[in-house]
Amino acid sequence: MKSTYVYKLNGPATSAVTLFILIFSGLMVFLAFLEPDKFIGIQIGLPFGAMAYGALAAGALFLSIRLVWIWSNQRNSTRAISLQAEVITLPKSVTSNREITIPYSNITKLNYLKIARTSLNVIQIHHDKGITQISDLGFSTQDEFSEIYDNLRQKISKSL
Repeated sequence: MKSTYVYKLNGPATSAVTLFILIFSGLMVFLAFLEPDKFIGIQIGLPFGAMAYGALAAGALFLSIRLVWIWSNQRNSTRAISLQAEVITLPKSVTSNREITIPYSNITKLNYLKIARTSLNVIQIHHDKGITQISDLGFSTQDEFSEIYDNLRQKISKSL
C-alpha cells in the first residue's frame, strides 16, 4: 500500500481549461468589435456593450493567467498527500500551498462524488474543522485517485 501520492495540477488538464478560457476571451473581444452597442443581442448603447464584452474578456484573461501561474508554481514543487499511521496530511486544495493535517479519528464522513455532466471526481472529507476536498485533477492517473480513496476508507474504518 502506497502512503504518499503526488498531488498537483496536471499539465494536459490545465492546458485544456486554459485554452478554453482563452478562446472565450478571444470571442468576447471579437464581439466587442462586432457589436459595440449591444450585449448578448440587447441594445444597450455604444460604450456599454463594448465595455461589457471587454470586462468579460479581461476576466477570462485574468483567469487563464492565474491558472498558468498556479500550474507553473506547482510544476517543480513537492506537493503530496501523505497517509500516515494516525493522520492524513494534504494541501488545503488543489491550488493551495498550505498543508493541513487531519487525524483519522476526527473524520466523521467520507464521500466519493462524481460531478454531474463532467468527468470530475471529488473525495469529500468531513471532519471537526470543516470539509476538505480532494479532486482527481491533482493526480496523474484515475487509478491513483481510486487507490487513495480505498486506502483512506480503510484507515478511517480502523480508527472507528
